[in-house]
Amino acid sequence: MTDRSTMRVACLLLLVPAVVAAVVGPFRAPGPTAPAPPDDVVREMRAEVVKSSTDPAGRPLPVAAHWARGFGLQNFSSDYQIELLARGHHVMPTLPIPSPGGTSYPGLAAVTRLAEWGAPFSLRVDQWENLLLSKDHPRDEPGRWRNLPPEQSPLTLAPNGQLVRILSPLGAVEPWYEVGKYYTASPAFGQLEAAYPDPPLVIMLSNNEARRLEPKQDIETHSRRYLDRYGTGRSDTFKRRVMAEGYIERYRALFRGLRDGMRTEAWRARTRMVGYTAFGPPHFGRWPRWTDYSFATDEEIDPSPHMWDGGSVAYYTHNWNASSDYRVFSPQVEAMNWVFMLEEAYRINPDFWFELSVWDGNSGGNDARRKDKAEVYRKAGQHWTPERYGGFVQYGMWLLTPRVVREFRGHGVPRTRFAAEFDALVAAVDRVWTNPTLKRFWRKGELVPNRTRQHPYQSRIPDKWKHVDRWFMLNTSLDPPAPWQLETELPVFTLARVLGEEGTREWLLYTYAPVQSYHGVVVEVPGFGPATVDATPAGNFYLLRETDRQVLPVDP
Repeated sequence: MTDRSTMRVACLLLLVPAVVAAVVGPFRAPGPTAPAPPDDVVREMRAEVVKSSTDPAGRPLPVAAHWARGFGLQNFSSDYQIELLARGHHVMPTLPIPSPGGTSYPGLAAVTRLAEWGAPFSLRVDQWENLLLSKDHPRDEPGRWRNLPPEQSPLTLAPNGQLVRILSPLGAVEPWYEVGKYYTASPAFGQLEAAYPDPPLVIMLSNNEARRLEPKQDIETHSRRYLDRYGTGRSDTFKRRVMAEGYIERYRALFRGLRDGMRTEAWRARTRMVGYTAFGPPHFGRWPRWTDYSFATDEEIDPSPHMWDGGSVAYYTHNWNASSDYRVFSPQVEAMNWVFMLEEAYRINPDFWFELSVWDGNSGGNDARRKDKAEVYRKAGQHWTPERYGGFVQYGMWLLTPRVVREFRGHGVPRTRFAAEFDALVAAVDRVWTNPTLKRFWRKGELVPNRTRQHPYQSRIPDKWKHVDRWFMLNTSLDPPAPWQLETELPVFTLARVLGEEGTREWLLYTYAPVQSYHGVVVEVPGFGPATVDATPAGNFYLLRETDRQVLPVDP
């Protein structure tokens, strides 16, 4: 950025607080006058985020987060997230990562404030490896990695011998390392480290959507390097394994470069590389060609835990497909596939950092090409509310017990439009910390499978996973008759976690009715039997006791 551009930006930033105050009310940026959060909140968060994901004392408690980043903006910006932390919420702020090759970092005041508090935070990047494709970056060496000769190039070498601007799992490895090191060796990144030399945890969060060769693109028809090594006629499973092993090597090199470019051992040791959708496929078994959109082989469901420190999965009701929160084709049903995949990930990497990214399919009308889910629901005679959103979020949370519950909104979506939704997400996280019953079950409660039904996604399930538990929604008196199709409406979603030994067991039962409230719903809880409860869009918790057969509402 030129000096003149910097001056223009600085002038605009001076005007932003007044504009924001006029639009959304008084707001304090996290400068020297901003209040510090309660000591116990940051202290407790700091203690939880550094625990292993498989801590023998129990699961670490979750924190709330957002994908948005930036300063002085009217969206869910970094300074707004820091303000929520200052108010005592269990929020881990997300900041923009320093620009590659940058000389200064614009958010040093925010970083200094987080350092004073000792708070963990995330650094958001689109994707580091995009520099391998770029003709503009790094600025001092335009196209350095894009214009390498074929034997040194990370790009795909087509069968005709031409380089294609798509990253390859069989291209040169060294450029991946160089790009990573270039990012963190910059003066701007050095400023960041100097401003916060001893963070408890830094999540380096990637969009993970670089243009790369994917399993849906037959590598045999796209890669000369593949043909030279393996010829033609290999199975799809073999090709997916080759691609997975290639990406493991290259992403490990990228992450090694990112760490080697850092100046301090504290940052190298406490930074985790987390990728959006760096995890197994939620669509496992949904239709016959689901494997074309995954790296699944007969032995392993996904390579991500071999290379990424963590993954942030998409618990989304997308606005580009028919998924919703009240049908079989829903994030709740698909997320049940992640339970066995998470167990597999922890076997590979016991410290794998698992996040739940949440989106309700609403962009506030900013996406003219697609309809917001709220509008789709309205046309179906339903209402989308923050309470319904909170109930939806809690179902994913209690199914998967993630380390982070991270909301997504488009960068240009104003905060005023969706503040109540994010408040509901933050409240769902906070109550795990503040309610003793919920905290106890989060730590140690085991998810209860429902073995009287199969998961409705049963297409081409590999032998290894044919008999794993994939269905956790409990039977209710409102269940529609079988067989269920993708469009089948489910009035109530349920799940339970259990603690204790037979005879003195306790269950935490959760019910969620997306469309309307129901009273007197009978839920069959394995090991306990029928429990008569209510189900509302906001979600309901109940404590079930084996000793006295009590069904007690849990006030969150």
